[in-house]
Amino acid sequence: MFRKARGFVAGILTGVFLVTSISAAWGDSVGRTITAYYNNIKIYVDGKLINPLDGSGKPAEPFIYDGTTYLPVRAIGEALGQNVTWDGDTQSIYIGQKPLTEVPKVWINDMNSSSADVYELRAWTASKKDNTGKTYAHGGLQITSKGRSSGAENITYKLNSDYISFSGTLVLANDYKDTDCSTVVRIYGDDKLLYTSPEIIKGSQPTDFKVNVERVMNLKIEIKTENLQRSNYSGVTQIGIVEAGLK
Repeated sequence: MFRKARGFVAGILTGVFLVTSISAAWGDSVGRTITAYYNNIKIYVDGKLINPLDGSGKPAEPFIYDGTTYLPVRAIGEALGQNVTWDGDTQSIYIGQKPLTEVPKVWINDMNSSSADVYELRAWTASKKDNTGKTYAHGGLQITSKGRSSGAENITYKLNSDYISFSGTLVLANDYKDTDCSTVVRIYGDDKLLYTSPEIIKGSQPTDFKVNVERVMNLKIEIKTENLQRSNYSGVTQIGIVEAGLK
């Protein structure tokens, strides 16, 4: 994470960042303080000016440190039409397709659920777009969710301790990009909470997730949708769990 303190020096905006580097050999974290320079750096891709954003949709401004210009990798990758994925377990960034060794044993859209209590569940096709205009080669689950006073919707799969991890990307469907709803996805392993997503709302960026499902017998995906504009109206939205699989 970066920690930033700004001031004017020689007409250039400066900031102090706390940078954490990871040693692959020993797994030790080393922190050091750097001085980074901002000068309203603009980024053009194929002649088009882009406004780089981080994974939370906030501005991610390029900076200069020690003579090198640093750019936000997610914003640049997506501007080039590539998916950008962060794997915290291996401290790896993937731009575009992951290596073949990362292909899951089974894609979630190829599995049969043991139970499903959702407004509508279909396959997310390879040609379907999310709210940022991206498509996903392996597709996934297309979940049309309707807020309900009785509680959340859910989908359950029997894993029978056959897998180690479950990973994928949560997206908002392009057809529902102007939704008034907020959706939160929670993933449970044998009724133990493993993951809670950020809110999926209008303007949300794709969110990657990865959870440990080692020794998990039953995996439950819970979808909770609420209408942000009218508390007494359920509202309908549509999300995708794409490029999702079990290893």
